[in-house]
Order: sequence, then structure tokens, then C-alpha cells
Amino acid sequence: MRVQFLYFEGCPNWRQTLADLRATLREAGLPDAVELLQVTTPEDAAGLRFVGSPTVLVNSRDVEPNLPDGPYGLGCRVYWVSGRPGGTPPAEWLRPALVPSSA
Repeated sequence: MRVQFLYFEGCPNWRQTLADLRATLREAGLPDAVELLQVTTPEDAAGLRFVGSPTVLVNSRDVEPNLPDGPYGLGCRVYWVSGRPGGTPPAEWLRPALVPSSA
């Protein structure tokens, strides 16, 4: 399993999301083999199809069930859960992405 974590330093939510991701991996008994990818330029964002920070990919698939297709750039990502905005993906998206049988 390949777990990638894309972020940019200017976003205040990436540290909490990385901590949540690592905690979820530990709870599932999975190795903490997260690839950290810091996105630093708009060109990198476009090339990576980076919809904002933080982004978690598992086997090249975003953990967000209804991923928007763009725009791409260096911005903080907004996750909409039950009609409410948040700055981090919820645990109910992380765990099923990492351990599909738990979905």
C-alpha cells in the first residue's frame, strides 16, 4: 500500500491531518510509511492535481469520496462533511481508505 501526504507549509491544517493519519495507521496495525510531498509552486500543484492542503492519497486515490476535479493550487483544502466545512479529512474517510474491509 502506498500512502502519500501532500501539503504546503502555509496551510495550518496539515500537521493535524498528518497526526490523524499516523494515528489511524497505528490503530490499524499498519506501518507508518507515509510519503511526505511538500507542494511549493503553482506548477507543482497543477502537475500533481493538488486540490489543496492537506491531501491524503492511498494507492493514488484520494480519501475524499466525492473529490472535486480542481481547481489546483496552493490553497487550504476544505472538506465538506455532512454539509459542514472542515480543514481535515474525517476519520470515517481515513480508515476505510487504509483498511478497505472496515468500510
